[in-house]
Amino acid sequence: APAHRTRTRRCAPQIDRLQGAMSRTEHSSTSSSGDSPDNETYYQVLGVPRDATEEDIRNAYKRLARRFHPDKHTSSDELRETANAHFTLLSRAHEVLTDPLKRVIYDELGEEGLSSGFELSFPTKDPQQLRREYELHRKQREREQEEAELNISGAVVTAISAVELINPYPGVPRRAEIQSLAVQQGFETSVSQKDTVYVGAFLGTGNGRGDGHLKLRWKRFLAADRWMQVSGNLAGLHSLLSATMWQKADEYQVYRLGVELQNWRAGIIMAQRMQLWEKVNGEILLRVGAKEAAVMELSGHTGDDDRIEWKTELEASMDGLSVGASAGYTDDTDRTCIVSSHLGSNALELELGVSRPLSERVTVGASTSIRPGRLGWKLSFQRGPHQFLFPISLLESFSLAPALLAAAIPFVADWALYKWYFAPKAEQEKQEERERAREESAEFVRVSREKSLREVQLLRENAQRKLQAEKRKGGLVVNKALFGAVSESGTPIHQGDQEGVVDVTLSVQHLVEDSKLVLSEMSKHRLAGFYDPIPGEEKYLYVQYTFRGRLHAVRVHNNERLVAPARNQVVDV
Repeated sequence: APAHRTRTRRCAPQIDRLQGAMSRTEHSSTSSSGDSPDNETYYQVLGVPRDATEEDIRNAYKRLARRFHPDKHTSSDELRETANAHFTLLSRAHEVLTDPLKRVIYDELGEEGLSSGFELSFPTKDPQQLRREYELHRKQREREQEEAELNISGAVVTAISAVELINPYPGVPRRAEIQSLAVQQGFETSVSQKDTVYVGAFLGTGNGRGDGHLKLRWKRFLAADRWMQVSGNLAGLHSLLSATMWQKADEYQVYRLGVELQNWRAGIIMAQRMQLWEKVNGEILLRVGAKEAAVMELSGHTGDDDRIEWKTELEASMDGLSVGASAGYTDDTDRTCIVSSHLGSNALELELGVSRPLSERVTVGASTSIRPGRLGWKLSFQRGPHQFLFPISLLESFSLAPALLAAAIPFVADWALYKWYFAPKAEQEKQEERERAREESAEFVRVSREKSLREVQLLRENAQRKLQAEKRKGGLVVNKALFGAVSESGTPIHQGDQEGVVDVTLSVQHLVEDSKLVLSEMSKHRLAGFYDPIPGEEKYLYVQYTFRGRLHAVRVHNNERLVAPARNQVVDV
């Protein structure tokens, strides 16, 4: 964390009083007066982010103070006056942002808060907007806190048979019927700093029979590397009781030892989970007594940005040997394609499916299950911690053509929904969000633009000298430089979006030294003569230049390093 945050804790009483004063102005009618005469934030003045450290602020001030000191701009009285005003603003920004208490007051209440403590003053939002955002943030924080304190989860599984709907018996009307219904609901909550409890229930019915049990679980942390759990499924004679202890050996290994009692038969569970490689985990489990089995599992993720998740499992039990494997791939559209298989002594199953998030809390999915004697779909809908599953039986016999058709339908349906619904909707939401963000930051952009114009005025004379010098020796001459939402060809990414692109030709020419242009990986909008026309959006710098009589062009990301000239930047005419 930045150093100023640690030191500011000592000023907590004064800050609390000021925040209390801010809350008392909730229903007062105030006008946005700004942090400075031009509504310019001190972070903008110094070209640093709001989370900048004190060292970053001091370095930025030293660099800008040397560049804009009035003694360096004496060619005219007007130019000296402009430099003096800008230098005064730099000094004030440095004074406020390097003082821990002043910085926190400024962050909360603005420049006027430093003198009165009662006026809300932010450069891009009026008090009503600020209060609305505060209330939304407070409600979200309260909801997250409630969910953390009481973690509710549940699942509903509804098995449907559509066999008689697709291939009915002669003389039997086409129909689909519900074969079984199962509901599970529970909650987990902390009862102390070391203890959590879970209470859940299960109810199920199918084929004219019902079932149900109560599930209880108590978990206690004994130490940072050791915890235990006692659980029980209470269902009369078929109850299951267990007690398990976990011990963390090191950062790569966890051991588990447990005892269980099922149908009045005792058993022991021993397991070891370990990290084998950076992206591969493994687990070995041995169960003896109530249900004897040995299980070995490997899981991990791979691919670009770890988009592929996979898992394999080998199990040996009294029922025989079984092998299972599954993999999922998430593409750029957030669609996850899933394939899984299971081969056992008495079972063979292949499942192909796809899932896609509709929002941050809602995910839908569909898969095709193929096995001898059965073809079916599995539909899923998940909202937060609640899941709804719908296994649907389609055929009671295997046939290649229906199996291929059933496997293709979920993917075709997902493609069609994405192309004609999700993609246009997402693009519309992005456009609305972009317009809303630009509207809210309009004042911020206006102030930044005025600041950049002042800087360009101060840099113009030097940039013109460099331009003429480069032209005389056939060096690097900047023909056009654009910053913002600009494409590879130097046109706006969004058609007609002229407001999202800034002409920085003169500023880039000023940065040329000895026929070479080198820009570091820092955000380009912090450079002199630049400003951010689209806060919160992706930005690029496009530079078209002439070097040794040949045309060059290059586009780099806002935080990408730029070195010119370069052979790969030559434009073929």
